[in-house]
Amino acid sequence: AASGHEGAGDHTCRVLAFALDVRKSTQGMQMPNGDSLKMRIGLHCGPAFTGVVGLKCPRCCFFGDTVNVAARMEQNGLPGEINVSERVRQAVEAARFTQDVDQSFGSCSSVVKSCRFHPRGRIDMKGKGHLETFLVDPSDAALQTLAEEKGKKNEEETIDPLAQTITNVRLLPFTQIKSSQSQSQSQSRPSTPSPPKPPVVITSPASSSSSSSSCPTEAALKEAAAAFLTASQLFHSAVQKTGRCGGVGCGDSG
Repeated sequence: AASGHEGAGDHTCRVLAFALDVRKSTQGMQMPNGDSLKMRIGLHCGPAFTGVVGLKCPRCCFFGDTVNVAARMEQNGLPGEINVSERVRQAVEAARFTQDVDQSFGSCSSVVKSCRFHPRGRIDMKGKGHLETFLVDPSDAALQTLAEEKGKKNEEETIDPLAQTITNVRLLPFTQIKSSQSQSQSQSRPSTPSPPKPPVVITSPASSSSSSSSCPTEAALKEAAAAFLTASQLFHSAVQKTGRCGGVGCGDSG
């Protein structure tokens, strides 16, 4: 719920007193299943805009970042507790040393004098980052929950440096490690010129005896291709006549 005020300086105290009364009135209520009714209440104060929205069903709505932060305070609160922001705490604390509290609202003056704010720490809230929050007059169960949250947070802070160290370790493939080792070894050794490799010479039987050229002639290549084609044709004709493959590598020893 969002509410404006008529310019009174103790409007934050009035809202806080209302929240305390709501929590007190719901403590004895039970749900249909028998569980106790526990409400989460979140408070935040600041500038906001209001206006009547709708034609068929007009309604007064509040807009602004203040409304969103108050909603985050409620969503990140504890059951049966009042979760407030740093700005609310400062406003209530400041009212204790001023005369802004209207004495006609007796509950407001008592709230200003008696309420206590228990620091909950910085809570990560969606879209708002880490915000400092406080619980107003928390119960023993809430204090136990806060102690458990603090212990868990300390454990995470202890584990995070080790996890960060493990994350920074980058595993390299074996080939990359081997190449890096060979590079380091080559850098440590003095560089010596390697002997030139002998050229590769390809010769054919026909041209080696009649010609001193290092490459086969065009006539020799044509002759070899014609011989291969003739042998292939003879092989296929033999297979068609006999119906079996008797050559080497055809799966038959005959």
